[in-house]
Amino acid sequence: MSAALATLDLVSALLLLAMLAVALANLATAPRLGGADPPGDAAPLVSLLVPARDEAVNLRAHLPSLLASDYPRLEILVLDDRSGDETASVAEDFARRHPCRLRVIRGAALPEGWIGKNWACHQLAGRARGGVLLFCDADVAAGPRAVARSVALLRRMHAGAMTALPRHRWGSWAEAAAVPLIAQLPVAATLPLALVPRAAAPSLSMANGQWLAFTRQAYDRIGGHASVRGQVLEDVGLGRAAKAAGVRLAAAVATEDLSVRMYHGWPEVRRGFAKNLYALLGGRPAPFLAGCVIFLLTAVYPLIAAFRPTPLALAALAMLIAVRTAAALLFRHRWTTVLLHPIGAVLSLRIAAASFRTRGTVRWRGRTVSAGGIAPGAEAAAATAESRPSWRSFDSGSIGSAPDSIGRADACVRVREGGLRAVVAAISFNRPGSPGSDPWTGPRRWRDRPDFHERISGAGWQTRTKWWCWWTSTTARWGRRPSCRRTNAGCCTARSACSC
Repeated sequence: MSAALATLDLVSALLLLAMLAVALANLATAPRLGGADPPGDAAPLVSLLVPARDEAVNLRAHLPSLLASDYPRLEILVLDDRSGDETASVAEDFARRHPCRLRVIRGAALPEGWIGKNWACHQLAGRARGGVLLFCDADVAAGPRAVARSVALLRRMHAGAMTALPRHRWGSWAEAAAVPLIAQLPVAATLPLALVPRAAAPSLSMANGQWLAFTRQAYDRIGGHASVRGQVLEDVGLGRAAKAAGVRLAAAVATEDLSVRMYHGWPEVRRGFAKNLYALLGGRPAPFLAGCVIFLLTAVYPLIAAFRPTPLALAALAMLIAVRTAAALLFRHRWTTVLLHPIGAVLSLRIAAASFRTRGTVRWRGRTVSAGGIAPGAEAAAATAESRPSWRSFDSGSIGSAPDSIGRADACVRVREGGLRAVVAAISFNRPGSPGSDPWTGPRRWRDRPDFHERISGAGWQTRTKWWCWWTSTTARWGRRPSCRRTNAGCCTARSACSC
């Protein structure tokens, strides 16, 4: 046992030593966007392209920063990708005030085989007039010189494509713990950014869709977004396509000119990274599991091994702290992100498990996306599933928002999604004396419904689900109903059914 632990200590220490070397190299040599001089009078026309779906809040907050750019020859195109909120009206309001700089495009229907963002970017590129196409996410805030410095970096590096890494903002502890660990630490500790424009290998490509620019010639040469139409990680695909086509690609740290808040709160962090992580780690079980093993050895094991204070274990922990500190300095994170590393590691493992379980398939912005693109028939299936809210989507403030048509068996079937807590939440409605339109005759008869076993059928679930639904229903009649706040009360059909 001691020999096996010593081997794990050694492997962990060696991996972290290599990561520390890359992180320190990036800290010293990574190109900075702020170091580029602005272009002169012969500046090319730049088309700043912003795909937007349900981005009304972000457009209100960040579109003014794009319009305030000091770049002289700039057009901004915002494509409303059939949003369900006020995205179009917000963008059109800005366009009326800035008619010479901003245009708003209404997106066409999503064709089969395309990811929504890729289709939006493809339409934007087709309507753009500029010699430089600069794709920017709606949640990015840009400084006045960001566009000019991006064009200058293209020229200085003699590159056909460039990408920039912004400073991340967050508003919750879950974002501060998970986002730096998943989104930026792998770049800081495994990819020497100074080698990206010099090496021809696609494995040394780097592309970040939050801020990604191409010359028109380079974009057409690699086939544009049509070449990655079904890929969730379209930016990674475009970077590799650029390297494969011989297009010089530059990457820079842009913490002075760009900032972004990717997700708002833990639910968005979980769903957003679960969508990307499986594809990022190869899109197949073997490379995904290999990546998880490396993560365990470098981000989790040193924390556990430190309780055995051997020299190698302590050295691994010290190098892990040094790697996190170097990444925080590179991307201008607060030191609290280093202290939150243990929590971030736990959250990352949970996200990885969710991504592996679903193979990267999630419901995102009203569409179903997966690591392999849009799944056949997934739109209709996901739309049907979304019409029946899961207990996870409710909180104590949403009692009564579930449709009355949810039956008791429909609620109990959520055991497969949320475990026994879903059942505990499910029995909160239609107890004796509570209103509701459930067709069941009463709490003692619901489990006798003929189609109950069909609804909860599945290996190992039928008996346990029936028993637990019966037990929780019985205890509810005894007055031991759990509180709505603890169970989320996702299946209540009326406010009077749950007194929170």
